[in-house]
Amino acid sequence: MIQSSRQDILHIELEDVHRKAYRALLNGLLGCGCFFDGLKIAKKALLRFPGDHELLELRGCLKNGFKDRMEGFTDSGATGEGLKALTRWGKIMVVPYPWLDRKLNMRMPKLVKQINKHFGVGSCEVSPVTLLAAGNKVDGVRSQDVGPLGVVAIRDIRKGELVLVDESITGVSVQKPSQLKHCDACHATLQAPYQLPHETIKTTCCSKVAYCSLRCFTTATNGYHKILCGKDFDWVYEGRNTSVTNVKYGGGTRWRPIMFLRIIAIILADRSNGAPCHPLQHPLVARMAANYSHTAHPNNVGFWQYAENVETPTKILMALGIDVFYDQDFTPEVITTIYWRLENNANMSITNIEPRIPITADLPETEYEKANEEGSIYMVCLNPHYIFFNHSCEPNVSWHGAIPDPSVDISWLQGVDGILHKVGCSTVFCYAARDIKKGEELKISYIGDPMGGKPVLEESAVDVRAVKREALTKWFFGGCGCNVCEQENAAKKVQNELKDALASGSGGDHILKAI
Repeated sequence: MIQSSRQDILHIELEDVHRKAYRALLNGLLGCGCFFDGLKIAKKALLRFPGDHELLELRGCLKNGFKDRMEGFTDSGATGEGLKALTRWGKIMVVPYPWLDRKLNMRMPKLVKQINKHFGVGSCEVSPVTLLAAGNKVDGVRSQDVGPLGVVAIRDIRKGELVLVDESITGVSVQKPSQLKHCDACHATLQAPYQLPHETIKTTCCSKVAYCSLRCFTTATNGYHKILCGKDFDWVYEGRNTSVTNVKYGGGTRWRPIMFLRIIAIILADRSNGAPCHPLQHPLVARMAANYSHTAHPNNVGFWQYAENVETPTKILMALGIDVFYDQDFTPEVITTIYWRLENNANMSITNIEPRIPITADLPETEYEKANEEGSIYMVCLNPHYIFFNHSCEPNVSWHGAIPDPSVDISWLQGVDGILHKVGCSTVFCYAARDIKKGEELKISYIGDPMGGKPVLEESAVDVRAVKREALTKWFFGGCGCNVCEQENAAKKVQNELKDALASGSGGDHILKAI
C-alpha cells in the first residue's frame, strides 16, 4: 500500500514537471516568434493536458502571432511556397553565449600557421587584419586570439591569375547520398556522361554511398564515413519541400542539419584517430567565425526553427552515440554556435547539369527556367580556405563554384597545372580580378555584383544598389569601408543635413555651396 502511494506521488510529480516543461518551451517559442512549431507542440501538449489554462492561453497567443505574420507576408505579395517558408521561421539574436568559455571562440596563431601550410597557390596567405589589444586575459591566460583574419598577397599578382583552388569534403545538398547520384565526399556527379560507371567507387561496408575517385573514397572511409557507416540518416534529408522557389525564401533545404551531420562526423572521426578536442576548437570549426551582432547595429538576427535547430541536431547526436544530457561538449549553446558559424561561412549555389529540357529547345527563357527548375540541385559547401576572403564592394578577386548548367565551358573546372576537377564538385576557384600588389588584401563580394547595375530612375522601380547596401548590413554597419560605400555615406550625410536644415527653416544655402 505504501509502495503504491509513493508511485502515485512520483507519477503526479513527473506529470507536473512534464506540464511545466511544455509551458516553458511554448513560452520560448512564442518569444522568438516561432509560431508554427509552437502550434504543433501546443497540440501535443493539450492532448496530454487537456483544459490546462496556461497551455490554452499560450496556444491562443501563438495562433494570433501566426495569423498576423501570414497576413503581413500576404499583404507584401508572398504566395505559394514562398509564403509557406516565410511563415515557418522564428528569429533569435545572434550573440555569443556569455557563459561559454571565451577560449572556445578564439583563433590562435597555431591555427593560422596550420591553415597556411596548404593555402592558395603560392601568391597569398591568411593573415590577421586587425589584432586585439595586447594584454587581454582570459581565465588568467594571456590571450593569443589573432582576431579577424583576411587573405593578403605575398607577391604581386597579375589580373586573371588563379590564386586559390579550394577543395572540400563538406559539399551537401538535399539529394540523398544513398541515391548514389553524387560523390558523398565532394558532391561531384556520378552520372553519365560526366562520370563513367567504371570510375565510380562503391563501398563494400555498406550500400549507402559512392565516390567519384580513389582520393575521395580514401579520405571518407579513413575519416568521417566510418562514423556514419551502418547508420541510416536518410531521414535528415526528408520531410521538407526542396523546390528552388522555396529555397529563395530561406526554407525547405535542411542544409543546416545536413551540414551539421557531416561536421560532427568529421570531429568524431578525428577524435577516434587520437585528436581529442572540443567541437568548437576542432580545426575545421575553429577557423570559422560567427557573424555576431555588434552594439552599433543590434538587428542581426538569425532564422530559427525548433525542429531544425534543436530536435534534428539532438537526434543526430544521439544516433551517433552522444548523450546530450551528459556530454558537456555538445550542449545546446555549442550546437547553436556551430550553426551560426556554418551559416556565416558556407557558400551556396544552384547547379543544373542535367536539365529536363535541352538548352537548344525552342522555348522562351522564362519557360525554360521553369521547366528545368525541379531538376536543379541546391548545393551548400563549406570550403576551408575560401572562407577567409573578406568583402569589398570593389573586389579584386572573382570566384565561382558549382557549374550552373551544361553550357559552361570545361575551362570552368581547370585548376593548378591544368588539372580538371570533377563536374558538380564543391571546389571553389578564385582568380585575381585586377592586378594586385604585394601586401594588399584580397577581397571578394558577398552579394554578387555589389553595384547591382545602374540605379533605375523610374518612380516605381527599385534602386538595386540600395538593395545591395541593405544586404550588407548583415555584416557591416555603415558600409564595408570601400571607396564606393564611403562616397555614398558622405552623400547621405549631406542629404540628411540639408533635410534637417530645410525642416528647421534655416535654409540650406551653406550646405548647397559645400556640395
